[in-house]
Amino acid sequence: MTEHLQVGGGGLQPRPFEDETAPWVGANGEVDEGMRKCYNTNSPLILNPNVPGNVNSTYNVPMHPGMTMHDLEQSLLEIYNSQTRAFKINLSFGFIMRHIETNRYRYFRPYGNQSVFDEPILISNMSDLRRVIAKLAELDPFKEMSKSRPNTKWRLVLLTNIRFKLFNTDFTLGSHKIHLPEHIKRNHSIVPLDKDPVTKYAYTDNLCAFRSLCLH
Repeated sequence: MTEHLQVGGGGLQPRPFEDETAPWVGANGEVDEGMRKCYNTNSPLILNPNVPGNVNSTYNVPMHPGMTMHDLEQSLLEIYNSQTRAFKINLSFGFIMRHIETNRYRYFRPYGNQSVFDEPILISNMSDLRRVIAKLAELDPFKEMSKSRPNTKWRLVLLTNIRFKLFNTDFTLGSHKIHLPEHIKRNHSIVPLDKDPVTKYAYTDNLCAFRSLCLH
């Protein structure tokens, strides 16, 4: 991978930083060759392209050293705006650690079993997306990723990429409120189950499938 990889080519995403602002370049201009080699060797994983699909999709966001919560929020908004159906989402981080005694660098690839949330979160409207953003704002990535280190001699030195895993649904993205056509409401052969028969208020609890089953 080191000899034949062309960064930015072969379907990979471009690096999110210029050579002079690379994370392995110190304030005094010195280059940390260990970190540079580790990043370049694993570039096919760090700069992996997005893979949209009908059942599930993977979006990979390479991180730059000065990346903020605002940048992460923009990435989530771009993913949200590219979807037409509600989806469940989870995410995991890719990162580089350094051994404090040997100075060896090691890349940890983002996997599903290292996801930030215990289970995927359903996104069906903008309010759901804001809830996910609020959860991420409370997250300390360095603290969370340190749980994955083999032992206490390994130190997290760089977050490299974020892997968003989406699980698609058949539900329309947007408001969950659906108004039945008048010809269905007036049809005496159809029980619309759109409002409480006693209070006459419209149902808002999304339990229509269970009401249909009980009525059946």
